[in-house]
Amino acid sequence: MYVKTCNTKAINRRFPNMDGNGRTARFVMNSQLVTAGYPWVVIPVERRQEYMAALEQASVEGNIEGVVRFIGRGLYGLLGG
Repeated sequence: MYVKTCNTKAINRRFPNMDGNGRTARFVMNSQLVTAGYPWVVIPVERRQEYMAALEQASVEGNIEGVVRFIGRGLYGLLGG
């Protein structure tokens, strides 16, 4: 999960365009998750603010723990946890 989050963060830093980076980064993350045998994770609209806050923390502070936890909770729920 950590490597997948770092890859997603790197995409957003490497390609700083406002339009499309989030979709591209989530696509890459989900591709890596599926390759590792995990289900596709969709960010629910009602949790978008929480997700964006976690991304902001990762971007500004370099702390990806919030993003890893957010995606991890999504996976946990999808896996019947």
